[in-house]
Amino acid sequence: FKYNKTDKTFFVIHSLTTEEQYDARVFLRQSYTYDVLGDCMIDITSNSLPRINFCNNCFRFSTNTCPFNVLKMRNTLFIPEFEDDELEAILLLANKEMEYDNADAKQMVLLISSVWKLLNKQKWQEKLIAAKEKAEESDRLKSAFLANLSHEIRTPMNGILGFSGLLKTPNLLPHKRDEYIDIIQESSNYLLSIITDIIEISKIDSGLVTVHKSIIDITLFVKDIFEIANTMLPKQKNIRIQLEDTNIPANTKLETDEEKLKQILLNLVSNAIKFTEEGFITIGFNIVNSNKLEFYVKDTGIGIHEKDYISIFERFRQVETDYSTMPGGSGLGLAICKAYVGLLGGTIELVSQPHKGSIFTFYIPFAGSEKHNVEPILNPPKKNEAINRLKILIAEDDDVNYLFISEILSELNYQLLRAKNGNEAIDIFKNTEDINIILMDIKMPEMNGYEATKIIKGINPN
Repeated sequence: FKYNKTDKTFFVIHSLTTEEQYDARVFLRQSYTYDVLGDCMIDITSNSLPRINFCNNCFRFSTNTCPFNVLKMRNTLFIPEFEDDELEAILLLANKEMEYDNADAKQMVLLISSVWKLLNKQKWQEKLIAAKEKAEESDRLKSAFLANLSHEIRTPMNGILGFSGLLKTPNLLPHKRDEYIDIIQESSNYLLSIITDIIEISKIDSGLVTVHKSIIDITLFVKDIFEIANTMLPKQKNIRIQLEDTNIPANTKLETDEEKLKQILLNLVSNAIKFTEEGFITIGFNIVNSNKLEFYVKDTGIGIHEKDYISIFERFRQVETDYSTMPGGSGLGLAICKAYVGLLGGTIELVSQPHKGSIFTFYIPFAGSEKHNVEPILNPPKKNEAINRLKILIAEDDDVNYLFISEILSELNYQLLRAKNGNEAIDIFKNTEDINIILMDIKMPEMNGYEATKIIKGINPN
């Protein structure tokens, strides 16, 4: 082979004999060292040119030994096409009566360059069309999401505003007051869950979500999930939550991000509750192949068509399915689950049948049943003794938030100090002794909580 770096062409000047085929320095016209040609060698095999079969003998001047149905080649010319120094295509010419020369090479360079530009243009046009369609689809889904979201936000807000107004009714009976308070709390929790989903998906998109690993007892962790799941059951639904037996030994530990793992399971349970009117929801977990943990949530709900298996994990998709007539939501819960499972190094999958139920299963890495010992706290202080000593600095610029926190803490004999921005928090910390705890808001005027915390930790790392 001869490689012309100026116009980037390959010439097959001489085909190697059987004895010479491993010696890249032997050529008919001119010899080049292997160092010069090493980066230019092309292996001509049936894999690189699948429509033509070759054998080594065909590359010799004598082609009588070529087997049947194999292309016989006497004179050959290879023209490569590069894009950003990457070899993209090769034009092969063969069996010209006379040897190919530089004029042939230049003509073929123009030909393949023109063809490649046309192909590239078509490829980019197809990509632009696909990108345009994807953008339009994304825009449509976001519009549908926002329309659905406005409904999902207004519904709990109506409950909060309406029933908080009814609480002012004169001579309101105690049981009615308790009922209204329950509705306000349920509506507030629902509204908070929607806002939390939106914030989480925004953090995921921005790459701001990080994994914070800790050691947890798997069995105790799942039992906690089971207990929380039972508190999530609506009174009007005839659903039973059950915990399946596991092959995991007691006291088996797992190193993972506990909060994200909890969020995944609770999101799956919440999804199951939403689309199940009666029957059961099962939570289970097992060790698979000694190196993976399997968690699953089964339900007897409305199920999902197989064609929706992939799209159900995409954000905003819930709003355009037949299931959107069911009790609402942001349509982000399963997208968050998939993102969190990926952050934990795992995968998630779905098996479902319409009107029969669904099984959501995810797998995360498991290093084995190593025993991690957690040091116990020796002689913890008694509750009342600790309470009387605590002096708390609250850095909070919002009056309502501060009032709420202070009301909660007022019955516990804490000494409260307030700062309305980061600068005030630093000044109070410098001028006050024995501050035990600082509750630091993040977004505040003048100086935010991150900067204030950094300065305070610089003054006193303890």
